[in-house]
Amino acid sequence: MNNQKQMGIGSQSYANEDQRGALSGVDWNGPNFNAACDDDMNWLFPAFLPNLKSVTCPDTQNFVRTRDRRGRDLAVRINDRRYIERLHGQTEIYTDLQRFAADKGTKPGISYEIFGCMNWNGIPNRRYTKGFPYVGPSSCQGILKTESVVSRYIHANTEFGLKGHLTGPSEIWLIKEADYSYPGAMNNYPDEGDNHGAEGENILFVDAHVEFVKRQNYNYSLALGNDALHYGPR
Repeated sequence: MNNQKQMGIGSQSYANEDQRGALSGVDWNGPNFNAACDDDMNWLFPAFLPNLKSVTCPDTQNFVRTRDRRGRDLAVRINDRRYIERLHGQTEIYTDLQRFAADKGTKPGISYEIFGCMNWNGIPNRRYTKGFPYVGPSSCQGILKTESVVSRYIHANTEFGLKGHLTGPSEIWLIKEADYSYPGAMNNYPDEGDNHGAEGENILFVDAHVEFVKRQNYNYSLALGNDALHYGPR
């Protein structure tokens, strides 16, 4: 949980400096507008999360490479002004921070996924299509989680009777533990091969608290915290 608590502190600092109050640096204004599928954590490192060990779960063997076997720096220079804007002026990245690892074994990559948007599927929430950073509608687009959006968000989807529900930072997800793809696994639902197995996952909420969400409560928490349709058994 400590890793995600550090990410939560970093997220709050990032939002305080961001001109839109965005709680993460997901790609809402890039060439593909893929914010809801973007797990890039270069926006956190090094300014808002200096310790790279915080992006790999201790229950995995994942790692992030910053130097090659000869000790040479693996930083990659970027030129896209929109990407640089999301990184608050940073012009170098590490590619291992752009995606989560293939599994929890000895694999390069981060151990977490960013849920940087609300309402990426289901009933489009028309309340937030004007005056808010909005990208959509497609399976990788939604309403960017900014300080103003999450402060008083009203649900559009009907699952669990949540339509019209007023939610806030203590219920809205920001970063979850990665779940991996393999035969029989379900996306965005705890499985045996995930960091904590099928028992559940640690979730960072936008108010910076971390909670272990058990499998039996997972579908509801995902729907509540994202105004999106859940992925687990129905």
